[in-house]
Amino acid sequence: MGCGSSTASAVGGLSKDADDLYLDPIQFKKMKVPEFDDFLIGKVTPVVNKVVTIVNELNGCVDNIKDAAAVLQGAFKVDVETGNERDAIILALQKADGTWPTAAEVTALDASAVAADKTLTKARKALETQTESTYAKLEVVEDKLSSEAPPAGMEGFNAALAALRTAVGDAYKVVLVVKHAGAGGTESVRADLEVPVFATPDANATWEPVGVLTMAKSKSAKAIFAAQQSVATALSKLNAPVKVARDAGVVVAFELQGRKVVAVMTGGEEKEEPSDDSDERKADEKAFEKADAAKDSVRKAVSAVNQQLFKLFKYARNAAGDVNLAKAVVILVEAVRTKAMSIAKTAGKDAAGSVLKFSPKLDFGLDGVEFDLGLGVNLDGYEDMDTAATIAKLLPGTAKLVYTAIMAMIAHVKDKLIPDFKELAELVEELISTVGDVFSDPTDKITAAFGGSTDDMFAIPKAAANAAMNAKTVAVEPIQILNTFKNSIVMIKDEFSASFVEIKAIAA
Repeated sequence: MGCGSSTASAVGGLSKDADDLYLDPIQFKKMKVPEFDDFLIGKVTPVVNKVVTIVNELNGCVDNIKDAAAVLQGAFKVDVETGNERDAIILALQKADGTWPTAAEVTALDASAVAADKTLTKARKALETQTESTYAKLEVVEDKLSSEAPPAGMEGFNAALAALRTAVGDAYKVVLVVKHAGAGGTESVRADLEVPVFATPDANATWEPVGVLTMAKSKSAKAIFAAQQSVATALSKLNAPVKVARDAGVVVAFELQGRKVVAVMTGGEEKEEPSDDSDERKADEKAFEKADAAKDSVRKAVSAVNQQLFKLFKYARNAAGDVNLAKAVVILVEAVRTKAMSIAKTAGKDAAGSVLKFSPKLDFGLDGVEFDLGLGVNLDGYEDMDTAATIAKLLPGTAKLVYTAIMAMIAHVKDKLIPDFKELAELVEELISTVGDVFSDPTDKITAAFGGSTDDMFAIPKAAANAAMNAKTVAVEPIQILNTFKNSIVMIKDEFSASFVEIKAIAA
């Protein structure tokens, strides 16, 4: 954003992933010119940020579909929760020379390594629970954990780590990394990886912590290892601006909205009735400016956390292979085919085309949404069933959640997101059309607003420059945000269309 406004940027060298289409809310700082502040903060900000919310909800719907499909492939999920901050304990299996083993090489390890990995996974979980309840700063000394105030579970963790290292042999090494908490024991966020476990193919998934060997066998082990460290670094960097904000009288709490961390901040507001005493008024203004700057720093730090969490979500989802929206739909249909073919064997139907029926309908755009997979099976008891009934009967377990996520997105886009977007788009365009009038004669408006209340000879020229930058921002960024939603709608339609081409080949 331009001068006088703020959005988040990379913090401390932590970059945003190219696939991350989630947006940060726009924020404008008060210019102390009533006409400008009323327009920027009172009108533009709430309307445009509603569009930002719509864009992020659409992204969340798509990611929910991809995550549901990834589970069927045995990929991981990221469990994000608020809680007390603890040091991050990160483990990885590498070859002795520091390269990454293949899945086949990890699978070839003997039963003693598998057993040792399970023991270490439980020991790490227990230690993490302890250090979240009562913070203990951990260090890596001689390639194992150490602490000035050792938690009860640390000795068991080190013993389990040593056992796994012995079991995998000299050809491999188990890497141990500790990322320190910014302020252990204070409120923060944690992100843990879990892997699905299916008692039977039709059962719902249960979730367990991801072990070292399970991670090493994944297709994205190296990327996940890096992302875990980036998330931990971003979380540790969050503490400093939060402390500054709290010291400035701002109450900071964290909550989760979908898969994003949000900082809820109250206090540190500008007084509605300025003091008549000039010294007291200046002190109040200084306190407000300090609190406002602190809030801005917290927003940027939270944005950095979300950007790194996005990477972890992405790589966890792709642990068993890349999953986009088109792939997710294909995975669903392949699950239907597999189950239908197993039933069809007793009926003498062996060809996929004789079992599957596929006649999709797709209209996905701002002018209307219609979606039907048109999926059915030629089996006794299924002939007259629609797609939803067919999937519910064939796929009673986790597999049906892909279809549930697809239809939830369709309903939400059709009934909520597109109607709201169209209404807000009109308001945004109306606001943009008034930018020229609002920011006309900026120096005169600033001079009138400031009067003789400033001793800074550069205050008015700086405010005029800020006004010009903000006028440019309002003329450009809201349109870019609108286009992001429109482009996302087109992308979703294209991916659905691509999946239909592949599904027709499966059903042929």
